[in-house]
This record gives sequence, structure tokens and C-alpha cells, in this order.
Amino acid sequence: LSFTVENVGGQPLTVPWLFAGVRDSSGANVDFPGVQNVTLQPGARYTYHGSRTLAAGTYRAWAAGYLDGVWRALDPYTQLGFMVLAARPSLAPINLDGPLPAGQVDQR
Repeated sequence: LSFTVENVGGQPLTVPWLFAGVRDSSGANVDFPGVQNVTLQPGARYTYHGSRTLAAGTYRAWAAGYLDGVWRALDPYTQLGFMVLAARPSLAPINLDGPLPAGQVDQR
């Protein structure tokens, strides 16, 4: 998950924490890991990249940070909804060109 923030002010800004706030369908906190002390000069941008393993289900995410002593959504009107699907079982590859394992009959 990634998002980009920009300092649109006229002074350097240090953000103590940036992270992706994430909640599952029951509202449980599954935030992505944060980064600390991001300093942005006026007009500078920073792109956050985070990842974590999630169980199959429905989630919502938003850009979040710790500013002025408060944990907050950086844009309270923008959230991303997404789903994680269960992994499908995979089959072992079949070697059609080589010798067959012991005990198998060639039916090609």
C-alpha cells in the first residue's frame, strides 16, 4: 500500500509518524507499519510504502499520521476499500519432457 504526501506550506515540516490506517470489516485495527520523523521542505513530497499480511476479508485504508500530538487521517474524506481473497491451492508442476517418477506409467 502506498500514498504520497506533500508539504504545501511555506515552512519545513517534520511528521513524527506516517502510516496507513487500516480496519477490517469488524473495525479491528490492522494498521500498516509506520515510518518516523519524515521531514518535508516546502513543496517536497514523500511516498509511503507499507505492507503486511492480512487474512482474507474486506478492509478500508487511509493515509494517516501523528501531527500536533494527535493521531489522524491526513485526508478524512479519502479512504480506499479493498478485499483480500483466500489463496487457492496450487498443483505441483508436471514434467512432460523428462522421465516419470518410479511407479508411474507413461500414457502419452
